[in-house]
Amino acid sequence: METDVKVPLSRRQSDKPASSGGAGKQKHKQTKPAYIWSHEEVMKWFKRHCADHYRKYAELFTFHEITGQSLMRLTEEKLERMGIADEQHRRDLMGHLYRLKLRHEGMELRALEKGPGLCYSG
Repeated sequence: METDVKVPLSRRQSDKPASSGGAGKQKHKQTKPAYIWSHEEVMKWFKRHCADHYRKYAELFTFHEITGQSLMRLTEEKLERMGIADEQHRRDLMGHLYRLKLRHEGMELRALEKGPGLCYSG
């Protein structure tokens, strides 16, 4: 007897790792640099990585039209000016943002090691 397997909406075809010609899956897929994300991509990241605060602050991120460029420039003070009054919430959000920045910098370093012209920054 066959059963239907439901795939969560968050696991789309584009989220699956690319394969390398049958030789197995690639360890890291090429990702778009965070600083060029659209507002929608920022909101997707925010929902995935900051789920505890997403419902409370998604409207603020939308009101302020936070894009990748503005996301990467956020500070705890800017979050407070945006309307996030709870200090622990700001710290939590900044922790997630620091991890994103660290991952982004690692991507840039790997691109630099591969050779000129492969950097993400312009």
